[in-house]
Amino acid sequence: DIEHWRPIRISDGKHLHVVKSDDPNKGLIHGAQNGVADFILLPRSQAMKTIPDRPITDLFKAIKACETAKGSPLQRGTSKTTFGDDVTRPPKYTSVGVQPNRNKPGVTRVQPFMHRLETDQWDQIMKMMRWSEKAFEMMADHTVLHQIEAAKRAVQFETIQPSPNDPKQTSGKYYGAIAFGRNLFLRCHTDQDYAYSMIQVHLEGSDSYSLDDQVVTYFCFPTLGIAIALRPGDFLLFNATIPHCISSRCRNDSNVISVS
Repeated sequence: DIEHWRPIRISDGKHLHVVKSDDPNKGLIHGAQNGVADFILLPRSQAMKTIPDRPITDLFKAIKACETAKGSPLQRGTSKTTFGDDVTRPPKYTSVGVQPNRNKPGVTRVQPFMHRLETDQWDQIMKMMRWSEKAFEMMADHTVLHQIEAAKRAVQFETIQPSPNDPKQTSGKYYGAIAFGRNLFLRCHTDQDYAYSMIQVHLEGSDSYSLDDQVVTYFCFPTLGIAIALRPGDFLLFNATIPHCISSRCRNDSNVISVS
């Protein structure tokens, strides 16, 4: 019931305390105890090194191709409703990767619509996953990495798969799927994720990013009272069991793509 929902304001600092790092060589960390943090923001200088020099526009083309191939947007249920502030079209939310089967045990390693992608588009999605996993290794405590590796040996869970034409046929190391949305924001929610989740934001129309880009959106933890300012290309690692959401875009003329 929308009458019982409460909007959270960020711009005036009334409901949440905005935090950001103005030093590109310094990130942010909160609540780290015994190597376990609520969230970790990678220093921007390191985030920029993680993204290759190839134009970011190739990534936007691949994301648009996925949206077209998928057709209908992903439904996350009433507890994780997605919203958009573009009144001309509904919010686009797409997931690419391993998918749990609904009518039989196990998982589908490759969603059927992915076979409608061109090889270079599929490869670009895999490159985006590898950027994220590289950033994950830079931020996460070594005990977290060992825990995931031990779990994979025990359960042998599937991770995101490469395109059929990838010569190395290297699957993802940690994550099973990538989800992305354009100009959307989420109802505050939790996820029962086994390990840390990660989010990166992109600004469509940019060929590359710089250290002093403007903030485009905020990632919010209402129960912590914190909103983290995100610039294009930033990597944020977070504990998804803590209530969280991403905000609406800062400027109406921006096309912000959130990747998680």
